[in-house]
Amino acid sequence: MRAQVLLLAVGALGLATSQTVHYDATRYYKHQNDNGQQQVQADVGDPGTRGFKNPAQDLNPKTRADTQRTGGAMATLAEALMMTGTDGFTAVTLENNPSSVVPAADIGRGVVGSDTGSQAWYFMAPSDRFSGDLSAAYNGKLSLTLVHAETPSMGKVTNYPDVVLEAKCGHSLQLFGFAAKGGDLSVMLNEDAGWVDSRTKKAPSALDVLGVLSHLSAVKIRGGYYAAAESTRISSVKIVSGKKWYPCCTIDGTVDICQKMPSSYYNPDGLKFYCEGHMYRPVKVTRVIPRFSRRTGGATITVMGENFGLTGSQPIVRVNGRACART
Repeated sequence: MRAQVLLLAVGALGLATSQTVHYDATRYYKHQNDNGQQQVQADVGDPGTRGFKNPAQDLNPKTRADTQRTGGAMATLAEALMMTGTDGFTAVTLENNPSSVVPAADIGRGVVGSDTGSQAWYFMAPSDRFSGDLSAAYNGKLSLTLVHAETPSMGKVTNYPDVVLEAKCGHSLQLFGFAAKGGDLSVMLNEDAGWVDSRTKKAPSALDVLGVLSHLSAVKIRGGYYAAAESTRISSVKIVSGKKWYPCCTIDGTVDICQKMPSSYYNPDGLKFYCEGHMYRPVKVTRVIPRFSRRTGGATITVMGENFGLTGSQPIVRVNGRACART
């Protein structure tokens, strides 16, 4: 794939070599300058801080100490009690199309939805609380109360996911067989809790879960279970945090998982885990034409390489830190 960009007023690109020694306690490296590094002899436990890529799963980040906060309950990241109204909940299908079901407030008890057919519909949580960067929920919990207020006497539960966590990049984590019986329910938010990646139909990796939680677009809880008339009520939907894990840059330019907050010297502000998780493919530039141009800008250059995005996407190209006028 190639991209053409228009450069406006781009100055000369220079590389400065600093003699300042930079110390980074997180990575256990001492850097003489920006062109090389000297490794301090130490046993570095974080794969994202060893200076080379090593699968994050080697960390086994699901120990008992990681999944429980010491000294009290886990912090609440998102919550909807739904005691006085619908609290922003709507009803949609699995494909996010509008549902014929209209959620209504069951004062003091939650939000209820009813249907008369076989449609698998979902309560969609309000996006003002249940979307965005919720990576702190990794190894935490999603909890809720679900009641099958009315069920058919001869009904059969249809085969659809009970809970769906959707990522902004299009895929989702799905949980089956979770709420068919109802009650006070909770599930861990990690790769060992029974979640299924919609892309592979298999269990996700740690980075897959973190990717979805970091770029969460929707939380959907199933309301339509039976191929007949039914009524379902939910309340007290909550997401709580687990032990904090951090995204960090590795020396090969990719993002991995770290136990400690990484140094700002190597990690830009706002760094997040890849939305695509282990299926992320980094941008690779193979050629730039022309190699030289006037410093006043205005030239058109062609950048060739791989993984610039899907057809129709608009990648951003920067030269010397300045974004090009068009891509």
